Amino acid sequence: MNETETAPAATRWSKYPRDPPAQPATKTSRQPVVGSVFASNLAGLLAERMPAEAAASVADTSSFTPELVHSLPDAVQSIIVGAHNDALTPVYLWLAPLAAVAVVVLVFIRPKPLATSIDRAVKDARKLKEAA
Repeated sequence: MNETETAPAATRWSKYPRDPPAQPATKTSRQPVVGSVFASNLAGLLAERMPAEAAASVADTSSFTPELVHSLPDAVQSIIVGAHNDALTPVYLWLAPLAAVAVVVLVFIRPKPLATSIDRAVKDARKLKEAA
């Protein structure tokens, strides 16, 4: 099979197990929130800390790669690394208490085993008792 052909539906996702066709709603719904908070913090910090001459040497501040950062002067590198660090810290400071609250709530949830059969006769008998 060459690169232009598509894989059969049964094997299409076997190449990328970390990117399934459907993901849980909790995973996909929190990523934009955390990412947008980080991105807005980072944009503000870079605009505040980056001198004009250093900003001119960086073509696009939204697409930093390790190679690009390593190719910049040390002063600009430290500004970028510090801004990333300072932009990510508030995200973790908000997520840690949220995770602690989630753990406390989960402690009080009792596990209930899944039903292994459907007992309609028992349910019908209960309804008859309740109706009488």
